[in-house]
Amino acid sequence: MCETETNLAVFEDWNLECLPEGRRRVGRPNLRWMDGVMKDAERLGVRNWKSKAKDRDGWRRLLESAKTLHGL
Repeated sequence: MCETETNLAVFEDWNLECLPEGRRRVGRPNLRWMDGVMKDAERLGVRNWKSKAKDRDGWRRLLESAKTLHGL
């Protein structure tokens, strides 16, 4: 047996011993907070919302305008 076959056999043995426990959750994954922010900014027509968020007064005005829209 050559060295690569030996390494492969060791890896297969290790892989069988280290099986993950538990189960995967059913359904689609939860949305992240950032996904919601990006979606809302897209609806408002804001292109670079990260730089807008750095300007506190501009971000506050943007949030006030977002509150008046339906569906956000």
